[in-house]
Amino acid sequence: MPEETKKIDADYILEQLKKGVEDKAFNDKHAYDAEFWLDTATKLNLCLYEEQNKLFLAQQKLAEKENEIYKTMEKPVMSRVKSLVETTPEWLKFKEQFVKIKNIEEFIKISKKRVDVASGF
Repeated sequence: MPEETKKIDADYILEQLKKGVEDKAFNDKHAYDAEFWLDTATKLNLCLYEEQNKLFLAQQKLAEKENEIYKTMEKPVMSRVKSLVETTPEWLKFKEQFVKIKNIEEFIKISKKRVDVASGF
Protein backbone atom coordinates (compact mmCIF):
# COMPACT_ATOMS: atom_id res chain seq x y z
CA MET A 1 0.00 0.00 0.00
CA PRO A 2 1.25 3.50 -0.75
CA GLU A 3 2.28 5.50 2.26
CA GLU A 4 -0.05 8.38 3.07
CA THR A 5 1.67 11.71 2.52
CA LYS A 6 1.35 14.37 5.18
CA LYS A 7 -0.10 17.66 4.05
CA ILE A 8 2.48 20.39 4.23
CA ASP A 9 0.81 23.28 6.00
CA ALA A 10 1.89 25.98 8.42
CA ASP A 11 1.31 23.72 11.42
CA TYR A 12 3.54 21.01 9.97
CA ILE A 13 6.33 23.46 9.08
CA LEU A 14 6.20 25.13 12.49
CA GLU A 15 6.17 21.71 14.18
CA GLN A 16 9.32 20.69 12.29
CA LEU A 17 11.03 23.95 13.20
CA LYS A 18 10.10 23.46 16.83
CA LYS A 19 11.57 19.93 16.74
CA GLY A 20 14.77 21.42 15.34
CA VAL A 21 14.95 23.81 18.28
CA GLU A 22 14.17 21.06 20.78
CA ASP A 23 16.78 18.77 19.22
CA LYS A 24 19.24 21.67 19.45
CA ALA A 25 19.84 21.52 15.71
CA PHE A 26 19.58 25.31 15.60
CA ASN A 27 22.43 25.76 18.08
CA ASP A 28 24.93 25.20 15.30
CA LYS A 29 24.93 28.47 13.35
CA HIS A 30 26.09 26.66 10.25
CA ALA A 31 23.52 23.87 10.39
CA TYR A 32 21.18 25.67 8.00
CA ASP A 33 22.18 27.68 4.99
CA ALA A 34 20.48 30.65 3.35
CA GLU A 35 18.57 28.36 1.01
CA PHE A 36 16.95 26.56 3.97
CA TRP A 37 15.72 29.84 5.47
CA LEU A 38 14.48 31.17 2.15
CA ASP A 39 12.72 27.91 1.30
CA THR A 40 11.05 27.71 4.71
CA ALA A 41 9.96 31.36 4.57
CA THR A 42 8.55 30.83 1.07
CA LYS A 43 6.54 27.81 2.17
CA LEU A 44 5.19 29.64 5.23
CA ASN A 45 4.32 32.62 3.06
CA LEU A 46 2.31 30.34 0.79
CA CYS A 47 0.51 28.95 3.84
CA LEU A 48 -0.44 32.42 5.07
CA TYR A 49 -3.48 32.60 2.78
CA GLU A 50 -5.00 29.51 4.40
CA GLU A 51 -4.12 30.74 7.89
CA GLN A 52 -5.65 34.14 7.20
CA ASN A 53 -8.84 32.47 6.01
CA LYS A 54 -8.94 30.55 9.30
CA LEU A 55 -8.56 33.88 11.11
CA PHE A 56 -11.44 35.41 9.15
CA LEU A 57 -13.67 32.45 10.01
CA ALA A 58 -12.70 32.70 13.68
CA GLN A 59 -13.40 36.43 13.60
CA GLN A 60 -16.82 35.77 12.08
CA LYS A 61 -17.64 33.20 14.78
CA LEU A 62 -16.51 35.69 17.41
CA ALA A 63 -18.81 38.38 15.98
CA GLU A 64 -21.69 35.90 16.00
CA LYS A 65 -20.95 35.15 19.67
CA GLU A 66 -20.87 38.87 20.49
CA ASN A 67 -24.23 39.31 18.80
CA GLU A 68 -25.65 36.32 20.67
CA ILE A 69 -24.49 37.69 24.02
CA TYR A 70 -25.73 41.18 23.16
CA LYS A 71 -29.21 39.88 22.33
CA THR A 72 -29.50 37.99 25.63
CA MET A 73 -28.72 41.05 27.76
CA GLU A 74 -31.64 42.95 29.26
CA LYS A 75 -29.72 46.24 29.10
CA PRO A 76 -26.90 45.66 26.60
CA VAL A 77 -23.61 47.40 27.28
CA MET A 78 -20.88 46.82 24.70
CA SER A 79 -18.04 46.92 27.23
CA ARG A 80 -19.78 44.14 29.16
CA VAL A 81 -20.39 42.19 25.95
CA LYS A 82 -16.69 42.45 25.04
CA SER A 83 -15.72 41.32 28.54
CA LEU A 84 -18.03 38.30 28.37
CA VAL A 85 -16.89 37.39 24.86
CA GLU A 86 -13.30 37.19 26.09
CA THR A 87 -14.30 34.23 28.26
CA THR A 88 -15.50 32.14 25.32
CA PRO A 89 -13.76 29.44 23.27
CA GLU A 90 -14.46 31.52 20.15
CA TRP A 91 -12.35 34.38 21.50
CA LEU A 92 -9.53 32.02 22.42
CA LYS A 93 -9.54 30.44 18.96
CA PHE A 94 -9.47 33.88 17.35
CA LYS A 95 -6.56 35.06 19.49
CA GLU A 96 -4.58 31.84 18.94
CA GLN A 97 -5.00 32.17 15.17
CA PHE A 98 -4.10 35.86 15.28
CA VAL A 99 -0.89 35.15 17.22
CA LYS A 100 -0.02 32.25 14.91
CA ILE A 101 -0.18 34.53 11.89
CA LYS A 102 1.92 37.18 13.62
CA ASN A 103 4.52 34.52 14.52
CA ILE A 104 4.63 33.29 10.92
CA GLU A 105 5.09 36.84 9.66
CA GLU A 106 7.92 37.40 12.15
CA PHE A 107 9.57 34.12 11.16
CA ILE A 108 9.49 35.22 7.52
CA LYS A 109 11.13 38.55 8.43
CA ILE A 110 13.80 36.80 10.50
CA SER A 111 14.44 34.30 7.70
CA LYS A 112 14.96 37.13 5.23
CA LYS A 113 17.46 38.70 7.62
CA ARG A 114 19.27 35.37 8.02
CA VAL A 115 19.51 35.08 4.23
CA ASP A 116 20.96 38.59 4.04
CA VAL A 117 23.49 37.82 6.77
CA ALA A 118 24.46 34.52 5.16
CA SER A 119 24.85 36.28 1.81
CA GLY A 120 27.05 38.97 3.30
CA PHE A 121 24.58 41.86 3.00
